[in-house]
Amino acid sequence: MKILPIQLAMPDSKVLPLSNSKTMIFSDMTPLGRTEKYKFYVEKEYYEHYAKAYFAVTMKKGGWDCMRHYEILASGTLPYFLDIENCPPQTLFAWPKELMVRLKQLAGMPSERKVIRAAKSGKLKDLSFSKDFDEKQYWALHGEFMDYFHKHLTTKGLAKYFLEANGIKGKTRVLLCFGIHATLLDYMRDLLVSALGADPDVSLVVYPLPFWQLKSCHREILNTFYGRGFSCTATLDTAQMEPPYSWEEIVKEIDNFDLIVATTTSNQGFQTLPQEVQDTLSMRKDVVWVDGNDIKANHEIPSCAKLVFRREMEDYKETGRKKWGIWGKGLFDNYPI
Repeated sequence: MKILPIQLAMPDSKVLPLSNSKTMIFSDMTPLGRTEKYKFYVEKEYYEHYAKAYFAVTMKKGGWDCMRHYEILASGTLPYFLDIENCPPQTLFAWPKELMVRLKQLAGMPSERKVIRAAKSGKLKDLSFSKDFDEKQYWALHGEFMDYFHKHLTTKGLAKYFLEANGIKGKTRVLLCFGIHATLLDYMRDLLVSALGADPDVSLVVYPLPFWQLKSCHREILNTFYGRGFSCTATLDTAQMEPPYSWEEIVKEIDNFDLIVATTTSNQGFQTLPQEVQDTLSMRKDVVWVDGNDIKANHEIPSCAKLVFRREMEDYKETGRKKWGIWGKGLFDNYPI
């Protein structure tokens, strides 16, 4: 079974205009908790808070790939990625890891040990540059990051990669199926819907219809989602997806789709899909399976899959589950204050 890497992306419509006005060295939002978004009720204000800083700390938690990385760059701030040097090569495969290493080596930067201590103690705003910091050097690196970000790390880039990896060129019709979970939101699934729905060459049918992807979805509803639904909801107009069909209608024309995609939801597996979808797809051998799950989750490949895309390409033989820990524990326990 061929397994290809995939990763999250930032919807192009959510990227802030670039600004060189910085009032903080490091953003005070720390990845050591799950509440950094929850003090914001307006999505744009969340991005604008990041935009005030030269850098913002990010790190591996449930997996190496995380929406925070993309939100930082979309705000025009550079991600200070803890321990990025140890990320498996096929995970975050399209990220500019060499640029992230160079970022830490900029003249005048505080050491990574100091950054970790400040993040752990909630004192990121107290970090400062030394006299060797070169503003021009920072903005030159910033330009490289932004150029790369717009080419490879937005939903436009995700759609291009996904379609080309499936051998699709030109106009195409895609069926994308998923399961419903209590949290509703799933970053990989929803960003793939956003990416394909916004591609002018894709005619997209999604089952069930993800109402949270429509721009008409009220913010009060989205605020009840995990992470308030920031960054991956309300990205599409109704016209960017085909009208909702019943599963019976879809089955009648299922062989007319160029691509049939099924995807994980909230760290679950194929069994989360609606029963009628499971019954139909399990009889096939041409389904593209997208595994957007975190490292310690369900990575079982359904028998109907002809090709698999996996977000966390962790090689457990090399790293082991215990080496990196989860939710940041393994990394930060090595740096007592």
